[in-house]
Amino acid sequence: MKNFYTVLIIVLCTFNVLKAQQHEVGGSVGLTLFHGDLIENTVDFKEINLGGELFYRFYSSHKFSFKLALNTGSYSGTDANSSELVHRGLSFNSTISGIYFSGEWNILGINIYGEKAYNQNRISPFLSIGVGASMANPEVTTEATGLDPYDLAQEYPFVSLNVPFGIGVKYATDKITFSLEGRVVAGLTDLLDGVSETGNPDKNDWHSYIGIGAAYRIGGSRSSSSVGE
Repeated sequence: MKNFYTVLIIVLCTFNVLKAQQHEVGGSVGLTLFHGDLIENTVDFKEINLGGELFYRFYSSHKFSFKLALNTGSYSGTDANSSELVHRGLSFNSTISGIYFSGEWNILGINIYGEKAYNQNRISPFLSIGVGASMANPEVTTEATGLDPYDLAQEYPFVSLNVPFGIGVKYATDKITFSLEGRVVAGLTDLLDGVSETGNPDKNDWHSYIGIGAAYRIGGSRSSSSVGE
């Protein structure tokens, strides 16, 4: 839990520094994929699952926004999909939940304030990067070789830090911002799937998410003179 509290402290300190001028609350639903010891290729479309998140976003300008989110999703993998590792006979299922804080660069700037003289863009691509913590509770099934003693000794649920980064596009109406986002979460551990020494301990577990979201704006409009790029 130490890593989880570290992320919370970072988020709270950031809120004290940044003065939000426009606020949104929303959520998204989408698809998840795992990238780890029980996935032969970088992407295994046989292991697509469902996920979602709730978030709070605030804008410091037309081009920069910040997001605090809670997310959860199902993840899975199996040696049965691998031509080389099918003899190992391992598979896993897990729910991975977490919290993250990220900064977003709205590349074209986005008109969330309805100020026609300042910024006409209702749509903009964006890039994001942040810091987060994930909690995993994997269930590993063994049918052949079994698990290494190191992996068997691990205790779950397991909390670890991660680095989420993504790309997407936003479309702003008068009160609602719609988004399509693809995000990759770089894990800082190899234990999210319950397999490390049994597999490849030199590579950490990653997971990804692509989702469609909508956020309701709860802030008021401002004059263009108070908004910077």
